[in-house]
Amino acid sequence: MTKKRDEQRSLFAQQFLKQAIIVDDVKLVRRGEQVEGTLHLTPHHLIFCHTPPPVIEEYNGHGSQRTKPRELWITYPIIQTCTLRLTHPASHHPSSIRLRCRDFTFVCFCFSNEKQARDVYDSIKAWTCKLGRVEKLYAFTYLPLSPEKEVNGWDFYDARKEWERLGISEKDSEKGWRITKINTDYGFSPTYPALLVVPSAISDNTLNYAGRYRTLEDQMISRTSSEENPKVYGAQQHNLIVDARPTVNALAMQAVGLGSENMDNYRFATKVYLGIDNIHVMRDSLNKAIEALKDSDVTSIPPNREALAKSGWIKHIANLLDGAGLIARQVALQHSHVLIHCSDGWDRTSQLSALSQICLDPYYRTLDGFIVLVEKDWLSFGHMFNHRSGFLSSEKWFSIENERIGGNDTHNQRTGLSTGSSGAGHALENAFLSAKGFFNKDNNSRESFVESDGELQPYDQSPSSNIAKKPSTATKAAKDSTPSEKTLHPPTKVKETSPIFHQFLDATYQLLHQHPTRFEFNERFLRRLLYHLYSCQYGTFLYNNERERVEHNVRQRTRSVWDYFLSRREMFLNANWDGGEVDDNVRGKERLILPKDGQCRWWSEVFGREDREMNPTPTSTSHGGISNQQANDVPVEQSELVPTSVLTGVETSELSVGAVPPVHASSEALNGVIAKDRGVGAQLTVGMKGLGIGKGKQKGSGMGTKSPTGLAREMEVEMQ
Repeated sequence: MTKKRDEQRSLFAQQFLKQAIIVDDVKLVRRGEQVEGTLHLTPHHLIFCHTPPPVIEEYNGHGSQRTKPRELWITYPIIQTCTLRLTHPASHHPSSIRLRCRDFTFVCFCFSNEKQARDVYDSIKAWTCKLGRVEKLYAFTYLPLSPEKEVNGWDFYDARKEWERLGISEKDSEKGWRITKINTDYGFSPTYPALLVVPSAISDNTLNYAGRYRTLEDQMISRTSSEENPKVYGAQQHNLIVDARPTVNALAMQAVGLGSENMDNYRFATKVYLGIDNIHVMRDSLNKAIEALKDSDVTSIPPNREALAKSGWIKHIANLLDGAGLIARQVALQHSHVLIHCSDGWDRTSQLSALSQICLDPYYRTLDGFIVLVEKDWLSFGHMFNHRSGFLSSEKWFSIENERIGGNDTHNQRTGLSTGSSGAGHALENAFLSAKGFFNKDNNSRESFVESDGELQPYDQSPSSNIAKKPSTATKAAKDSTPSEKTLHPPTKVKETSPIFHQFLDATYQLLHQHPTRFEFNERFLRRLLYHLYSCQYGTFLYNNERERVEHNVRQRTRSVWDYFLSRREMFLNANWDGGEVDDNVRGKERLILPKDGQCRWWSEVFGREDREMNPTPTSTSHGGISNQQANDVPVEQSELVPTSVLTGVETSELSVGAVPPVHASSEALNGVIAKDRGVGAQLTVGMKGLGIGKGKQKGSGMGTKSPTGLAREMEVEMQ
């Protein structure tokens, strides 16, 4: 069996490398170590091959030398930034290319001459951001091997079957819900799935009418609610509307027609505002965290703990979990219906909806259930994966350093993500390269250097060494990579990319870490799912919604990412899982799980770091990701360290607590939206108790202390 699999791996490697551009005598630097090998550039991958020093193995009393080639595979879409650093006239350091990848792989390739480095850089750039259309991505040419090819992950999710599991079917509408086919041609809502579930009392004609006049929704409900006995299906005492945006962001979007509910028309419900920031804040936060790891290619120095805390990433993850916990409590303990929305409904809404379902339903904590959840709440309901993930890359993520014109450095087109080109970074890299002696042929590294537990290889293995080299240079970039203008997809809008799905996986990891026996899948499953989001090896995450995937025949032309996981199920199972046993009378076996306050931590494995490098010792920690004692020793902004409630405002038809925007506010109303700051924290606590949420946190909304100028800046960020 092993021999057969090795033969398959050999064929797999040769399939790629027979068409590769080959560059010899390349040095790879990673985590402060270096190896020399050969760089292969294929139409879809960078593949670095090297042979580590032989290992002496004893067999029947006889010693034998065994060595296997090691390979590092990097798909082009997973490259976040690419920086070409040319040899400085006053320096003897080699020209190099530094890559930062979206799976937080940091590598540096060093070349024997400048022309070689330029040619490789141009080829990477051509194959990464000059494709022009999604159909040029690897998923449309990928051919799986066994055992993957025997699995069909496209058939795994069945919307009707999942709705039936939840008690909803086309034949049984007496339970208050029914399945409608109004969107089978995606004409009713192009970003929603073909099958929708709606209240039984609402006909398709009513849906069609409401769909054409959505701006009149409040008026229509107002007329219904003004009846003596309003017939609103499912109206409960504690029905909840969740606006995931900070109140000032809701105001900003209200000025352009994307506002929030007028609660005079929703007298049967309470509305809360959550302080979950928008895509721009989340993108910037992750970029700051990456800055703390930016020299991971040339040095083994641990991350900058202060920079990690200042990034605010853990605070944002904690806010998501707080919001999901609030929703889960309302449904499970108050038996409420909850309506969730933000500005568009495909970012924060997807995060909160999916996370709260994980808390509520043990099925979604199984491997199969989690797959169904991703298909249902992320893929079917139209999270814009193309838009947010930037699969077609951008030239703004490529830059050149030390290209001298008139004595000035012309590199660094502004990318929105630092490329690590600061003076301190240069000094660190220069010192390392000098100390190591890059072109010392006798320099050897550890065998495991580019093995990386198989995580960067397409088949979780060290491929065969039978590689035939072709005499070539890296000057032939992808000439056929430029499609006709008629088939071009819109280029990546860098400012509209954001790690939304990454945050969801991170928040799921937090729940898994806090409840280690309640999940069937393990941490590696989440980490590999994030990798394959960006690898573009499978068609699952391509395009922006179900309709687009149907129109482009993705199911017929690509493989599903679930093929990868289902064919390797045993690799992704949690050894500590309790088997899914549920007993609400036994502590630790309850159906409902909730996030544990103050226990968010850095997902060190996904950043390629050891836990001790990124997380403090097990003490009381804050949302800033460091302990309270450490907070006294590190000069970090206090706002990053003090736990704050995600709840910033509560509103009903009778009263408003905290920071709540005025109804039908215009953009001119901005300067007047300064909430009363006296007793806001105490009022929010009362409001939360009224929702059955329990004891609120002591810090209320920050709206009461912000100036109009500060609010204007936040509005500008929301509307970018």
